[in-house]
Amino acid sequence: MKNILSRRFDAGAVAVTAAIAALLGAIFGALMMLLNFDSGIDYFKPNALTVIFIIFCVGVILWLVLAARVTRTDKLTFDPCAERRAEGVLSIISAVVALAIGVILFVVYFKERGTVTLLGAVFAVLAAFYYLSLFTKERRLTPSKNILALSGFATVLWYILLVVYMYLDVFVTMNSPVKTLLIFALVAAMLATLSDVRYVIGRGLPRYSLAVNGINLFLGCTAFVSTLACHIVSPISDVHYLLAALASLSAAAVSGVRLYSVAHGAQDPDEPTSIDTEEKGS
Repeated sequence: MKNILSRRFDAGAVAVTAAIAALLGAIFGALMMLLNFDSGIDYFKPNALTVIFIIFCVGVILWLVLAARVTRTDKLTFDPCAERRAEGVLSIISAVVALAIGVILFVVYFKERGTVTLLGAVFAVLAAFYYLSLFTKERRLTPSKNILALSGFATVLWYILLVVYMYLDVFVTMNSPVKTLLIFALVAAMLATLSDVRYVIGRGLPRYSLAVNGINLFLGCTAFVSTLACHIVSPISDVHYLLAALASLSAAAVSGVRLYSVAHGAQDPDEPTSIDTEEKGS
């Protein structure tokens, strides 16, 4: 065991593992919802397949944490600002998704008059600003890194608000796999966003970022596809769950393209990031 832990993994291996796990998790989760979901109890059927799925999810998360922990830190540089084309496109898409979710929540608020829904709409708009800022920061169009950090914290609060809403929702059973997967996916998105904010304020943790982005990619894809599959078997009347699944997918997409960039060594670790360059220039 000591020899295994003493080795140093390459970041690319961790990224590839996360991508494969995300694909398998999405397929496995969809099959579980379509073939092994009991709409009467709102849970998976109590059989061996359910146990295997749970072990698979827990095992992937533990493996990503362990693999990131022993990964070499050379050429392991995360830059939350979208200086590469792929990250820029995904950041804009995530901003559009968050803005659309905010608009939908505003419409729902005027029908239901729920305080949580109103707060969710407001924070969704702030999250849209955050994702858009990841694209515009590189192009010197945002006021400062402090604004970017604050909008990042607002995005974290948005994910927390969605988690609290679903956790306290009494109309869906507490052990429902839809609720459980979405909650864990949103927590992963929250941790991935916090890792970005740490880089913005100059306190980035490469291994932590590698782990949470990998987990975010895996859980985001698994939760999104599983939620859609569940909606086919047992339609979800609460729009918050579908919107939360969409939010987790957009966050997972951003994590995925970051892992791709890190795996290919897109940026030299000795090369200053866009934020460092701006600070020296000022």
